[in-house]
Amino acid sequence: MNKIAATLLVSLAATTLAVPALAQPTLSTQPPAAVAPDPKTSAAARDLLEAMNYRATTAAMMKQMIANMPAMMRGSAQNQIRSSTTLTEQQKTDKLAEVDRMVPQATAAMSKVLEDPKLADEMMGEMVPLYARHFTADEMKELATFYRSPVGRKSLQVMPQLLGEGMQFSQRLVAPRINKVMQELNEKQAQNQAKK
Repeated sequence: MNKIAATLLVSLAATTLAVPALAQPTLSTQPPAAVAPDPKTSAAARDLLEAMNYRATTAAMMKQMIANMPAMMRGSAQNQIRSSTTLTEQQKTDKLAEVDRMVPQATAAMSKVLEDPKLADEMMGEMVPLYARHFTADEMKELATFYRSPVGRKSLQVMPQLLGEGMQFSQRLVAPRINKVMQELNEKQAQNQAKK
């Protein structure tokens, strides 16, 4: 895989991971051993997810991610290319043009993945035991009551917009730090190559 494609994928992964999950606990990379929740707790989790309008909210969040994806991928790749100390100006120009050609293809490919209607159903299926592991049936009933209230429904409606705007803040705040690290790594790599 060439470096441009790898950069786009890394920036896409960073974009995806930067999105906080809606009203759900932090996930570990290694899920605990699956223990099937009791039927009462599972039913409460499903009811909570329905009260949260989980499928529609997930679809809206995915749509917002897709809308932000091209700018975030392009920005991340451009910053990495521009900060490179090993590329000539012509090489930077060529790579930037390659990024411009590849971003629409990468966005289209990721859109297919994120817009798959089965994805929300699969995610919901995974969320039931997750919620059941972290909340009691009574707690989930209270949460469901909240999400069915006017302020709860409003919070669900504005959450995709808040997440989208939050992603923009994240990009603005994180990108310079990542660029600094990438520049330092590029300079270190150039120094190591010069020593050889």
